[in-house]
Amino acid sequence: MKHLLLFLLLAAPLQAQDVEKILREWISKQSAIRSLRADFIQTRRLPALRIPLKKSGTVWFGTEGRFRWQVGDPAELLVLKSPNDFLVIEPKKSLARRFTASSSAARAMQELPMPIAISLDEFQRRFEVVSLKDDGGRMDLRLTPKDPRLAEGLKSLRILFEPATGAVVLFEMTFRDGSEVSTEFTRIERNPTLPAEFFQHDLRDFKIEDQS
Repeated sequence: MKHLLLFLLLAAPLQAQDVEKILREWISKQSAIRSLRADFIQTRRLPALRIPLKKSGTVWFGTEGRFRWQVGDPAELLVLKSPNDFLVIEPKKSLARRFTASSSAARAMQELPMPIAISLDEFQRRFEVVSLKDDGGRMDLRLTPKDPRLAEGLKSLRILFEPATGAVVLFEMTFRDGSEVSTEFTRIERNPTLPAEFFQHDLRDFKIEDQS
């Protein structure tokens, strides 16, 4: 198998086969996750703002690519993805934006699922490893996207994970426009029961805007 290309920073070099072993074990643990719930703190850094924007909330991943991202409790913002819908909902405004499957927002969710890959081969097709090092018992993984659909807007990724459990505790994206989104996860629950209707929302009293 073709070895990953590594440029390790501030750490003792790892052999390519050791890196492959660590990543293979991590991906295997990720692939065993059928559903997930976690609290998060998200920090957005924008070139035009001196002070980063912070939000807290909860995220759920379900089967068949279902996804629920909730900011605040009660919800200030909901992002819902199901096999047939991708919705951004502002409950206080009774406003919902429905995106097409080909939109950049929907593609981003499709291209960055949980787990991030189901095999090492798939992982290697989608990402280039820039560095991998031990950070206090957690593995600090730096990546660049090889998939053109991801690389169009995404410059790099940083993932901090626990090798023993496979849990991702930090997911950081740097975009080509200079912005950065860093998400820290806590209170991670693996394989909770999440019914399909949990990824839906009653929109009968909402204004719905269709987005391309």
